[in-house]
Amino acid sequence: MGVTALWPLLELIATVVSATAPTRGLADEVVGLDMSVLIHAALEAPDAALELVLGNPAPAAALARVRNAVDWLTAHCKGVVCVFDGAPRPEKRAEEAQRKQRREDATRKARDAYRK
Repeated sequence: MGVTALWPLLELIATVVSATAPTRGLADEVVGLDMSVLIHAALEAPDAALELVLGNPAPAAALARVRNAVDWLTAHCKGVVCVFDGAPRPEKRAEEAQRKQRREDATRKARDAYRK
């Protein structure tokens, strides 16, 4: 998805901050949090990946990882803006359909391998 030319614009005013970096200097800052990246990282954990492959909801631990990250930032920053992807862009329909098919194929293979 995304906004055309957003990153070059943000580079003029933004500072990249790692969640493992010291928090000094963030107290007066409003930070943007890319929720897609955070959610993806939380769901990559082995416990979450297995549940998702089996068609079950994400385990509470994965959801807690997302909540903990938001809470941590909220405690150390002036404000947090959680950013989610917008609606699919028409020019990326074919690419998104291919990605969806690859995800479904990979999930099917993983599920079959787990059941053997």
